[in-house]
Amino acid sequence: MAAGAVFATFWMRKMIPLRIIAILGNLLFLSYGPLNKLHSVSLLHASLLPLNSFRLYQAVELRRKIQEISATEFKVKSLLPFMDEYKVPQGKFLFHEGDHVDFIYYLSSGWIYLVELNKIIEPLVSLVKSEYLRLVVRESKVFCAKKTPYF
Repeated sequence: MAAGAVFATFWMRKMIPLRIIAILGNLLFLSYGPLNKLHSVSLLHASLLPLNSFRLYQAVELRRKIQEISATEFKVKSLLPFMDEYKVPQGKFLFHEGDHVDFIYYLSSGWIYLVELNKIIEPLVSLVKSEYLRLVVRESKVFCAKKTPYF
């Protein structure tokens, strides 16, 4: 069961369930290791348990902050430490209609163009709250008319 829990984490895409299953695997290995005198396995999972617990806490806190700010007006700068900056070259698409939603974007400078809607999105507009971008499947192509950093 312990090995199965660890194996399952490699197939998971969502962070919170992944960390919960990883913690379960750590606990199962911590109960299995000493019974079979597998000290290295016990040491490994004793080390991973606090790490997985801390990462679970971070993921839950991030989810809580996102839910909190999605209900009210917020300052995006409070989320910047949790974000990675990417730059899309001029003339490239950020995503296409029908793409699965795997990121939430925040445009820090430049501008983007929603092709099907003939709509320009200016900097500092959170695409989280945009009625043009749905949370299951993208409903528009987003074109970067100039080099555009986003988070």
